[in-house]
Amino acid sequence: MHNAFFMFIYSFADSIKLEYNNDIIPLSNPPIIVEGNTLVPMRDIFELMELDIFWDSETRSATGTFKNFNIVFPIDENKYIIGSTEITTDVSAQIIDGTTYIPLRVIVEAIGANVIWKPELNKIDIDTGQIDKTIEI
Repeated sequence: MHNAFFMFIYSFADSIKLEYNNDIIPLSNPPIIVEGNTLVPMRDIFELMELDIFWDSETRSATGTFKNFNIVFPIDENKYIIGSTEITTDVSAQIIDGTTYIPLRVIVEAIGANVIWKPELNKIDIDTGQIDKTIEI
């Protein structure tokens, strides 16, 4: 039954388009909607946003390094860590069918970009606009 739930989510989220600074971005796997939150494949979004990627198999956490700070996503925990600050979130990073998914809004806002959901177009816009590349945490 658990797999059927995710199959429904996959089919629902499959048509969502992700746009990054006005370019449509292909993802290795479609976004997933969990509890009203959009999760995307970690590697795709980290590489897109030019974050260095690190996977810690001992702690089961994914880390993205952005300029002078880390963003850590522990798997199956409703929290993330930006710099040295732990923040609670509605949905956890998850591994589904061998792919690590992270909450899109969390990672985008952590680096100072904007997320805009356009339901009429079934599209999510990410606008990096005026990101300060030297954020102090």
